[in-house]
Amino acid sequence: MAGRNYLRSVVKFGGSSLADAKALARATSLVTASSPNLRRQHVVVSAPGKRDDADVKVTDLLLAAQSCAASSDSLNFDHLFADQIAPRFPNINVSTTAADIYDRAQNSNKQLQSIDFTVSRGEFLNGQVVAQALDGYDFVDPADGFIVFDPNTRELDLSATLDAIRRTVGKELPERNGVVVPGFYGSIQGNASDIVTFSRGGSDITASLIAAALDDHDVLHGFKQASQHSSFVVHENFTDVDGIYNVDPRIARAATVSASLLATVGYNQCRAMALAGASVLHPDAIVPLQQRNVPIWVRNSFTDTHDDPAVDALDSSGDCFTCVQHVELDCNGTNIVLAICSQQNIITFVCKNKVKTTRIVELIQQLTRAIVKQSSSTNVEDLSIGQEDLSWKHESDLCFSVEIDSGAVGPHIDQVVGLCFEHVMA
Repeated sequence: MAGRNYLRSVVKFGGSSLADAKALARATSLVTASSPNLRRQHVVVSAPGKRDDADVKVTDLLLAAQSCAASSDSLNFDHLFADQIAPRFPNINVSTTAADIYDRAQNSNKQLQSIDFTVSRGEFLNGQVVAQALDGYDFVDPADGFIVFDPNTRELDLSATLDAIRRTVGKELPERNGVVVPGFYGSIQGNASDIVTFSRGGSDITASLIAAALDDHDVLHGFKQASQHSSFVVHENFTDVDGIYNVDPRIARAATVSASLLATVGYNQCRAMALAGASVLHPDAIVPLQQRNVPIWVRNSFTDTHDDPAVDALDSSGDCFTCVQHVELDCNGTNIVLAICSQQNIITFVCKNKVKTTRIVELIQQLTRAIVKQSSSTNVEDLSIGQEDLSWKHESDLCFSVEIDSGAVGPHIDQVVGLCFEHVMA
């Protein structure tokens, strides 16, 4: 069987890793620092993230511009683009993008397509910024028949997408060359005028699909057998944390819970955590890599210590389904902190208010049909929940289908739990 003496990495940079010029320089230096044994030639980018706590995400600015355009408020639309959106994309002419957003928003018959187009422009423009900064790297627009959606369902056409990726970027690239691909979106059957987006955080899915397609390419060309653990492809997900923790460190500080970095996490455990609201990886990004045994390395863009924290199949038998979630509210002067930290199929709710905790448990019991196992202290409730009960996420989505469809809450359990809190505290 043929071999390759280097590892092909599909690199994804989140918004925080590309938030400003300094972060961009750091990210591009990580790409060009590829070694002979590790080539970072496939780069997926998100829209620029928040530069500080008071900042507004580019995606939200674009949605505000869309709203102005839909109401024919050209003055505020122009101000938004000139003063807040354009400066986030240095050396990129955004005038054509602005005109396209405005024109599409005027067509009331295609509001869904218009919104998808608008929110995808953060990734589209940022991809051009990163491609400009990387000598020898070409910009690939995922709407040009690269990420393909079905015209009837507007859902991802997985087979067509993997074939398209293999054809476009699957071949071996010269050592100092590569491609930059905006994450988060694609198009209906390659029709670049009909954009479709994944849910928020969907740049992870784009990177996952590219890594899966590269692995398929290796199988077709004899580098590996389909059942083998991938020795030639890896997905590196760069973010602003050191890896995956058993508890969100912010929750740990607020609820006096110990947070530990997990050196190796199984695919099933990682997906369970993502479905429960952990935000390091999108849940839909796990399965394509799990099916091909492609490892995931979660790395911090801002540190120099890059051991190989991995999410792979090697230790999946040890999955303990550690899930984390957190909501803070100030209700009648009471600060509420909830942490869900499950291990060995027990979920623990940590809350500063016993009465509020009990009511929250009752509500989540209603959604999940979980059973209260014990009350170990005056401020902790433990629920028994097993791997087979992961359908609770689906049940929660059904409970709040109207709110999800209207955009009042997102499709993942973190927003759903937030809505639960609002309901309980009303």
